[in-house]
Amino acid sequence: MPKEILFFPDKNFSFKNNFFRLMNLLITSHSSSLLEAITTLGINHLQIISSFFAKQIKVFKPDKYKSDYVLYIIESILRFKDLFIHNYFGLQILNLVILILLIIFVLYFFLKIYQINLYYYKFTISILNFFIKIFVFYLYNICLDISFSQMCFGKKDYNPNFEEEIQCFGNNKFMIIIPILTIILSVFIHQIIRLFYYENFFISVFFFAKLNSYYDIFMDINFLINSILLTQASFLNRKFFLYYNLIFSIFIFYYYMQNYIYYNTYINLSTGIFHLIYAWTSIFCLICSYINFEEKGLVYIITCIIAGFIFYHLKKNLRKKMFFEISITKISNINYL
Repeated sequence: MPKEILFFPDKNFSFKNNFFRLMNLLITSHSSSLLEAITTLGINHLQIISSFFAKQIKVFKPDKYKSDYVLYIIESILRFKDLFIHNYFGLQILNLVILILLIIFVLYFFLKIYQINLYYYKFTISILNFFIKIFVFYLYNICLDISFSQMCFGKKDYNPNFEEEIQCFGNNKFMIIIPILTIILSVFIHQIIRLFYYENFFISVFFFAKLNSYYDIFMDINFLINSILLTQASFLNRKFFLYYNLIFSIFIFYYYMQNYIYYNTYINLSTGIFHLIYAWTSIFCLICSYINFEEKGLVYIITCIIAGFIFYHLKKNLRKKMFFEISITKISNINYL
């Protein structure tokens, strides 16, 4: 994004200039600690991993083992749709409320573009920044899951995502418009934020400042495909979900290790650990879909802790080697440090 200091407000209204000015204000006024940045990013990463814990995937058995039940509760909280497995009407109401809130946000955002001036209210910026963080790191995947779970991509008469006998696309055909509009609006808002709400300056205090890369494009595509395969696992077969995630998780882990896109060392480290655990989760769950044993959840948690510990120490030793044994001119990406 262009970084221009505007000492005098432009008297002639320009939607483009005002839009970029607002986005610059949002980024430069983005107040968050390193702990908050890692936490919000961690929640977003856990949402992806928790999709493996869903009942539709049938890897873990929450009705039989306590550790599996703990993982199922985590998935229900992070992805939300399974909290309404017995209440389809409540899910529809929630979907409608989310759609209304998204519309209000879009209208509010456009209103602020028209009203922006040199002496802009910090309170308004704080509201917009808060919603953007909530939406990008938590609400986006929930919007997709809630919307796609009301659809059927198969030939069954009833929707298997709910315990009630709900016809595919709902008993009221008109209500299917709500999840479709929610998906369209959610993707639109998310892409606008992805394209313009970022910082690529090396000396930026913005913790999510990063290199220009295809990483966000890959992850955004994954959000959509992952949500579809998860909510439609009963129609499309859970193996599609497992094999897709195996391929993608290994690819994105390799891509990230080659690029290290974030400038902040701790953000890079936490994201690297996530991608390693994501790849391991895909391998573990695919193996468990063929081999059955007790307390898979406990074994999975222990192996994830070990994997994260190993990655941390390997990265730590690699940094020492780069500092003391490798010439700086031979390091292709300074973010490896």
